[in-house]
Amino acid sequence: MRCLHFPPVFVKWVQLLYQAPMARIRVNGFLSRPFRLHRGTRQGCPLSPLLFALIMEPLTQLINNSSLIEGWTVAGSRRNCHYTQMPC
Repeated sequence: MRCLHFPPVFVKWVQLLYQAPMARIRVNGFLSRPFRLHRGTRQGCPLSPLLFALIMEPLTQLINNSSLIEGWTVAGSRRNCHYTQMPC
């Protein structure tokens, strides 16, 4: 996020939210003991889709600007589709 020029305060808040995430599992109405998540985010976290979109945007730009990735042409169409422009 620093590379995308987000304010340092915002970056710090996101880091704090994801620093040591804990979760519990409900089975038959009973909650498990809390356990630490080592990867990913908690299910239903409202910030996750935004973070995903923020990370995908630079990746999309790299793919679109790469001379190594050409895309394809759909039969009967004059348009050249890129992998990041689905559907074409």
